[in-house]
Amino acid sequence: MNQRENLLDIIKVLWDWRKRIIGTTLVAMILAAGLSLLLKNYYRSSTIFYAAHTDLAKPSSIGESDHKMLYYGESEDLNRMMSISKSGEVVNFLIDKFNLFDHYEIDKESKNARHRLNLKINKLYTVTKTKYDAVELAVEDQDPAFATEMVNAARDKVNEIGQKMVKSSQKSLLESYKQNIIEKNKELNILSDTLAFLRSKYGIYNLLNQSSAYAELLPSIESKYLNSQAIYNQLSATGGHPDTLKKYQSLTKGYKRQFDNLKGKMDLFNEGYIPVFNLEKEQKTFTEQFAIDKQRLKSLETAYSAPFNSLHLVEEGTEPVYKSRPKRSIIVLGVGMLVFLLSSATVLLLHQFGNQEA
Repeated sequence: MNQRENLLDIIKVLWDWRKRIIGTTLVAMILAAGLSLLLKNYYRSSTIFYAAHTDLAKPSSIGESDHKMLYYGESEDLNRMMSISKSGEVVNFLIDKFNLFDHYEIDKESKNARHRLNLKINKLYTVTKTKYDAVELAVEDQDPAFATEMVNAARDKVNEIGQKMVKSSQKSLLESYKQNIIEKNKELNILSDTLAFLRSKYGIYNLLNQSSAYAELLPSIESKYLNSQAIYNQLSATGGHPDTLKKYQSLTKGYKRQFDNLKGKMDLFNEGYIPVFNLEKEQKTFTEQFAIDKQRLKSLETAYSAPFNSLHLVEEGTEPVYKSRPKRSIIVLGVGMLVFLLSSATVLLLHQFGNQEA
């Protein structure tokens, strides 16, 4: 019962003072409306983009299908773009390009001028991640055209810095590949020189053809030598004609020289067969890999010289039509509510003190 009576007392007191409370509130709202009109209008322009995957800047591997290419960046790519967007390089670019000291009327020679400018920029230039994991750059300014130009320039600078970061990595990889090609070319020359030396040493010019030739020639010469020697021995035993004996003696010696010479070459060929075979196999494998590496180098050079966007633009900054702030109606209503509550509380306090004194 006491609680109900207290509530009724409060309502009664407020009702008795209603005109003053409402009057005070209305006066405050009128003053707030008048003062809010003195506040300058700000216009917000924003641009939205996704981070591009660094795979777009890489050359396709030989034989790799296009469907393996990733186009939109992952979390690390998004974080990189967020970091770039908030970086001092972007801020300094905006300061220099748009002469922000003069635009925001800050004397660059004054104490803490740079700090004051950075505070101003941090308030008017914002970088946020949308709920769809895109990056949103926004700029507020009293001039809507200026805000639009500035936010688009900021995005282009972010894209440029992102490109440079990727291109820098590409350049390092490219230089490494070039050095690797130089070293492999030296190794291939040494391998070729060694193979040429072994071929000359063992008289090997074509393993397959020479092996087949020796396999055919040596038995043939040996057969001719043995046949000629047998005829000569038979003629010597039976007293053959001297001219005939001389002929077969000469033939036998000739075939013997041919056989010995061919046998020596074949023995030398057999001695060098394994070393030359292994070296030719190594040279072939090395040459094939070297060709792949050179093709890879060409792909890297092409990728390095090709244009690359580090972001996918979703929405370009456009000139805003409506102001972003101040929200004058909210200011007036907020002030009115605050004054109403404070006036009501003041009346109740005065009433309470009056009762205590009575």
